Amino acid sequence: MKTKKNFICVITLCTLVLASCGGDGDDPMVIPTPSAPTTPISGDIDINFSFDYVNSKDSRPLMQSNSFSQQQKDSLQTAFTQEMGKVNGKRSKVVTAATFLVSLKCRVPYGHEWKVTDTHDYDYVGRYTKKGLFLNEFVENGSTHKPWGEMIPTHPRYPRQNIKNLGDEYENGLHCSSYIGWCLFNGNAVTDVALLEKTYANDYRTFPSTKELALKGNVDLIRVGDLIGFPGHIAIVIGIKGDLVVYASAEGGSAYPGKGISWLTFNKKTIDFDKFTYKYFIQMNKVYGD
Repeated sequence: MKTKKNFICVITLCTLVLASCGGDGDDPMVIPTPSAPTTPISGDIDINFSFDYVNSKDSRPLMQSNSFSQQQKDSLQTAFTQEMGKVNGKRSKVVTAATFLVSLKCRVPYGHEWKVTDTHDYDYVGRYTKKGLFLNEFVENGSTHKPWGEMIPTHPRYPRQNIKNLGDEYENGLHCSSYIGWCLFNGNAVTDVALLEKTYANDYRTFPSTKELALKGNVDLIRVGDLIGFPGHIAIVIGIKGDLVVYASAEGGSAYPGKGISWLTFNKKTIDFDKFTYKYFIQMNKVYGD
């Protein structure tokens, strides 16, 4: 394992262009940077988060169709491209992408994917394996694809009975595995779109060139950029601040509306792994080439 640290202050610069969720104008608002962490930094990637992961929980509202003006969308796209260009290495780039989404003032909604062969209308519902942020609609294969936060009609054949409170429409967004896929693709760690789009939560347990380990007894081996999961769900570690593990996850697969792409934490010294929902992590060093 490498011991050299790659310090990437991603969000400190991004906060200059992150916009409020009210859609009340074109002027970006500056987000206060939280106080510095009081615990020693560990791991080989360190991000200066804009959110207070020590004393608060992720309470951002969900992204909606009017969350950003066009000027703000353009600013966010530019900021994302700039931040991705500032870091080197696949692990750093993947973590940068993952962190960018949980640092927006709105949460990207949980998107319910439904692939059908009789229309292209749902090609980018719940999954977006492309570079950049999905903030503007576009036309492809004769279909208009609505971006994150826009309402999507629930497909007539979608098994909505499996999702509590799901009605005739829902916000487009990402689910747990499509979020991971988006991060891996934008970080150039995995460029095989077909592979990513057929990879769901449990598939990451046997993803090429990875190794699964139980969290219990191995938690100190986790590196920033590794994946953590439990049967049916997958997330990504974006920070290790002393004993505190910060991870990002698309929350909300069983009930509508979900919490969307959120940041969460656990203390690796005090957590009861027998009761903790997450059970394993996926070592990604061979995927990242480090």
